[in-house]
Amino acid sequence: MGKFARWSEPEGLALLAAWRREGCPTEEIARRCGVREAVLLGWARRCPGVEAALRTTGEAADAQVENALLRRALGYRYTEIVEDENGGAVKRRETQKYEPPNITAIKLWLSCRLPEKWGARVGEADAQDRLDALLAALDAQAGGEEAP
Repeated sequence: MGKFARWSEPEGLALLAAWRREGCPTEEIARRCGVREAVLLGWARRCPGVEAALRTTGEAADAQVENALLRRALGYRYTEIVEDENGGAVKRRETQKYEPPNITAIKLWLSCRLPEKWGARVGEADAQDRLDALLAALDAQAGGEEAP
């Protein structure tokens, strides 16, 4: 397997993106791949996956994780697609689903974003009382309707 093949596979692309998120310059990434910088840039022109991995930034990854955490904390709707093959014919079924708010995500979000109000240092009992009130409100909302 040649160097390009190795670094254009999913595992190689993940490693390239991780190095970029850590702040490695292109020259250092090329050295780690065992090629010159010009060769790595040539791979990026030829392969959209390599190009995307080299465009990765720590800030972009942080934003993606933050958005995913917020989505879990608030709850969300999604479409589940199931395809069944029956005698050569493929039957596709779409179902609307709802993922309710996740208490662990809520607690993490609040304790990190508002530590003065929700963090453990504030006073565990006070933070727990606010969390219990928030949970009761979410339960009441979920009881009245399926989703926000």
